[in-house]
Amino acid sequence: MFPRRLAYVNRRFLNPVLRPLAHLLPPMAVVEHHGRVTGRRYRTPVFAFRRPGEVVIVLSYGRSDWLRNLLNNGGGGLIRFARRQPMVAPRVVPTGQVGRLSPLGRFSCRFADEVVIADVRTPQ
Repeated sequence: MFPRRLAYVNRRFLNPVLRPLAHLLPPMAVVEHHGRVTGRRYRTPVFAFRRPGEVVIVLSYGRSDWLRNLLNNGGGGLIRFARRQPMVAPRVVPTGQVGRLSPLGRFSCRFADEVVIADVRTPQ
């Protein structure tokens, strides 16, 4: 897991640069979520790996605010390749219980203690 100081630098400087591009650069995606208190809509770039019917998001910095928002609201949205998909039933799982992932997904999980797995619904 990366230090929390790096998360601060990432949030302040790197995220504003990546946010407009992250949904086009695999394995990145953008998680849309609403604030627990303010209800404000947020967009956070993350590393996300697809599996049939679900997405695995690596928690490189541990449990962040976006994760608390996602869990509190029971889900959010995932933007990938310019398409928005609803995410429901998010759950935090230790990396040892993730199961099958792509080689890049397995490599990314080496830097995290936990991941989020959420069901993804295809827009109709």
